[in-house]
Amino acid sequence: MNITKKPEPFDHLADALERELLNMSDEDVLEGRNGDAAKANGLRLLKAAKATAGKQRLAAAKEAVALARSGVLSVPLEVKLDDIKAYIRNASNDGRYTLAARSLDEMTESDLRRIYAQLKRLESSLDSNEDDGQ
Repeated sequence: MNITKKPEPFDHLADALERELLNMSDEDVLEGRNGDAAKANGLRLLKAAKATAGKQRLAAAKEAVALARSGVLSVPLEVKLDDIKAYIRNASNDGRYTLAARSLDEMTESDLRRIYAQLKRLESSLDSNEDDGQ
């Protein structure tokens, strides 16, 4: 079944502004500003944004490593691989989770255990949110 997307109120405005900008000459866009200075400012902003994004990725990676080292993400070896696969299959049919379509039989055991641990962590956070009345 195809579901047509209902247009948002400002979609037409955004499309019109985009067309207007694309049709404008460089001189009109710059409005008397120095093109080289505008380019340098844009590159400076882009460099700062990349640096900020890099710092955020590094912080997230450090946190993930710290969690892995602390054992929070580990799955006890007593949990059987077949049980993990069954749990992931059930979660893929649960509307609370979005999982990429992958064949569980082609995944490594470490990937399966990692996904299982993430789902368990998400499940416990969802349960605690429900307990808090959220």
